[in-house]
Amino acid sequence: MSTYKLKQYLKLHLSKKRYKHTVRVAKLAKELAVIYNIDPFKAEYASLGHDIAKEISDLEAMAYIDQYGIKLDPVIEQNPNLAHGEIGAIMLRNQFGCEDSEILEAVKWHTYGHKNMSLLSKIIYMADVVEASRTFEGVEELRVLVRVDIDAAILKFCDLTQDYFKKNNQGMHQNTYDMIETIKKADS
Repeated sequence: MSTYKLKQYLKLHLSKKRYKHTVRVAKLAKELAVIYNIDPFKAEYASLGHDIAKEISDLEAMAYIDQYGIKLDPVIEQNPNLAHGEIGAIMLRNQFGCEDSEILEAVKWHTYGHKNMSLLSKIIYMADVVEASRTFEGVEELRVLVRVDIDAAILKFCDLTQDYFKKNNQGMHQNTYDMIETIKKADS
């Protein structure tokens, strides 16, 4: 697996803004990997691949969803692009030959989480949330917390997200609820 080949692909297929975001996520994920004693290469590769499918059309997303049997949660029915993590994992495996299940899982679940996320998956999930360009209420607290207790950071972010969704009459993916419940059970 070559980060060079992946970066070249991303430069050609992502907007400049999305590519810069991806590079910032990779930088932060590598820092978090060192803190949590996870392989920095895996963190970098997964981060670089996390948004590989972010800018595909809804039509193309639906084609992947249909072809690969991605579960159509109600929030994905409303916005097929939310499945870009699951689609991205498929693209990394099929187009780049990535067979590392930990990397593929981290890409797959970075958007809405999963009840059995590995530490690498949690790192990619949170690096995407708190990378340097993010500006939302509470992000500074999350940037500190993610370096100390990644599970606490995830729960805090999900609290913020739930509040946002309630205010905007939107739902959360069932996987996110499952992830929250699993983390809370593990912490109790």
